[in-house]
Amino acid sequence: MVGEIYRSQEDGRTAHCTRHPSRRSNMSRKNIFCDMRRMLLLSSYAPSLRSVAPTNHVSVSASTSTNQQRLNFHDQHFNRPVNAKSRKTMAASQKAVIVGISGVSSSGKTTLARLLRDIHPKTFILHEDDFYKTDTEIPVNKDGVQDWDCLESINLPELEKALEHIKLHGTLPDWLESKEDQNSVGESGVVKERIAELKKEAHDLLSGGQRNVPIAIIDGFLLFSEEMKAVRELFDIKLLLRTDYKTAKSRREARSGYVTLEGFWEDPPGYVDNVVWPNYVKDHAFLFENGDVEGVVKQDVCRRLGIKVMPEEAQGNMTDCVEWAYGVLREYLIHEANQSP
Repeated sequence: MVGEIYRSQEDGRTAHCTRHPSRRSNMSRKNIFCDMRRMLLLSSYAPSLRSVAPTNHVSVSASTSTNQQRLNFHDQHFNRPVNAKSRKTMAASQKAVIVGISGVSSSGKTTLARLLRDIHPKTFILHEDDFYKTDTEIPVNKDGVQDWDCLESINLPELEKALEHIKLHGTLPDWLESKEDQNSVGESGVVKERIAELKKEAHDLLSGGQRNVPIAIIDGFLLFSEEMKAVRELFDIKLLLRTDYKTAKSRREARSGYVTLEGFWEDPPGYVDNVVWPNYVKDHAFLFENGDVEGVVKQDVCRRLGIKVMPEEAQGNMTDCVEWAYGVLREYLIHEANQSP
């Protein structure tokens, strides 16, 4: 698919997005210091704080209680670990629900993101791969091979800036032009009738008064690592897909290559064994017992970080995977609606 267009529900502006499933693009904007962005972010919440009438003590108390219940739920189930004051202003002003889908390359992230977009109205997709640095800036490892699967290959300030914009405005930033859809994604294997059933269920859910704000889905191979804390905190829902080494290697090596910002990339021989899988293990070992990414998940760590891990039975079965992911999203939206004043 070459060329997907998303139009803002609020002001009619159009953002052009094209996708390639596992590779490379970059924003040519100047980086903005994180602390400056956060100051601007917090200042944008000021009107909503000033709008609370100081004389209406009953209303303020009820609102505070509602926000606290919402935050407690987030802490227990989805965990948005920012300071309490920021969380309260964020909950009141947030214009989109941000869903992060992460996992090793070829684990089904893009396929799941597109299926959820088909199911749920007012959903758009952003890809971590849109934030790759330029081809010449990609790090080269000790073997002289470019490493597209490491933290240093991503323009983190631009990614964080885009997520903050989505959270505040509910739309893709004007300056973002995605290159991602220029690469193909294989068939999902999910029965179309089942997608239609879930789509109807989602429509009925929103018609019943559930939170009807845009849903932004961000997929990427590296979203939840310890080095990505600032980005990780911006997700309302965090979904981690699991795939064993053999499956990931087979899928990745079956791909012909990837469109990049400045050209085209083909994995050299041994790329999965020497780059993709070792990086995945290094960045995600902290989520698994004994660091075994094909083994048992550390439930306490994932619970603390609000990361929902795909059930084992859903591995290799996209129907089960999409039903699980939709269920997590549905739970979140229902709770948000119940907590609204």
